[in-house]
Amino acid sequence: MVNEQKTFSEIERLSKIALEAGDLVKLQNMLLPLLREDDRSRSVSENLFIYRTLGTIYEEQGQHAESLIAYEQAHGYDARDFETLNTLVDAELKKDVTAQDEHKMLELMIFHREMLKPALVTRIFKAMGDARREKGELSQAREFYEKALDVRPGDMDLINAIIQVSEASGDEDAIKAAREKLLDMMTAPESRAAVLVSIGDDYLNRLKDEQKLSCSTKKPSASAGKALPRSDAFSSSPNAPETGIAPYTHSNRSSNIAMTKTTSANSYSSKLGSSKKNWIIREKLSISSTKFSTFDLPKSKSSKASFRCSKRKKISWLSKQTSNA
Repeated sequence: MVNEQKTFSEIERLSKIALEAGDLVKLQNMLLPLLREDDRSRSVSENLFIYRTLGTIYEEQGQHAESLIAYEQAHGYDARDFETLNTLVDAELKKDVTAQDEHKMLELMIFHREMLKPALVTRIFKAMGDARREKGELSQAREFYEKALDVRPGDMDLINAIIQVSEASGDEDAIKAAREKLLDMMTAPESRAAVLVSIGDDYLNRLKDEQKLSCSTKKPSASAGKALPRSDAFSSSPNAPETGIAPYTHSNRSSNIAMTKTTSANSYSSKLGSSKKNWIIREKLSISSTKFSTFDLPKSKSSKASFRCSKRKKISWLSKQTSNA
């Protein structure tokens, strides 16, 4: 009867005083009689205040289940109320990811994002990422983890989560980006070295995969393995000696280019006979492959004495010997 004689504004004022004083029992005794009346007899704001205040009382008394029920009822009267949403989302974040209600998280983010602390925004995005990761929706999970990382740069747990879901989905670009973010926040040389090794391994694995793909998709052409016309000294002879060098084709072009002059010279000379012409050829090849710039030439045919000359002059001398052979 006491409550009937008071206006609701007076009840609201007294409730706030009792709440600040910590007199929860008095506050509870003041509000519970109001629930005997039909909620429709009160306005939306009055019902919101009653249920939200009861939720606070139950939470302070450790009655978490009753507190959530009261807050849910308050949420039913005003889905945008910040205090109610904030309390319900905090309760949701304490649940297992598979049992969380994302709708309230989204409502809180949509209606009150500017009022939320960065830590809470990060928790919400991470919880949404965890939920999608649990469902196997890896790309969406990564997106939520990245949103959380934008709010809280340098968070190790978030970076590791991004790397894990990226590896599970095979997204190499995302793995690389996450490792580079991890590298940016590392200061210890050992830690940076470990991350750099991981980045190097990622590049190496990608290169190996590309090489395997290239080998598996490469089709030999009809002219593969056929030698192109040669213009060296042996191409005109039907009995040209084997040189030990594979003929030029598109398929072995890179390997031909990689062979050194020394290898070419040794391959030719090892297959040639002991005739004078072959000796001259061997000498020319030896000169072309050597790093020396001066050589010895005999002063005359009968003399064993020699003099120093340039590479070009010795090749010219050998050419004359070829015509006399």
